[in-house]
Amino acid sequence: MAKNNSDSSVHVRVDEPISKRREVLQTAIFSVELLRRYDHLEAIRHEKAKELARFKKTLRSIHSLLKLVRLEELPMSGKDLKEVRDVRGRKVLVKRRTSKVKSVANKVVKPKRSTVDTQLDALRKKLESL
Repeated sequence: MAKNNSDSSVHVRVDEPISKRREVLQTAIFSVELLRRYDHLEAIRHEKAKELARFKKTLRSIHSLLKLVRLEELPMSGKDLKEVRDVRGRKVLVKRRTSKVKSVANKVVKPKRSTVDTQLDALRKKLESL
């Protein structure tokens, strides 16, 4: 019959346990800081994508307004302008729906302490107490 291993225990002697524990805590602190930097980079990437989309939308608006200015300079009546088509056969003067842009006031928001920050502080306190 097989012997149950849960009843037996193994003891190991570690040389310089305080220095080993200090190294483990320093490694844990480094890992948590690395994860926090990664989260910060992800937030920056998200913000970049959002700003790029806003930029593209504004650029499209500028191009359409520029097209209207160029067409208005032509010696044609408004009725004739509506019938002008480009090379592909699409109408050049197309009324587009304007979308409402929500303006967000700049708010001063205190950053909330995440659980990662509290755990990091706890790890640093343990390291200092050694």
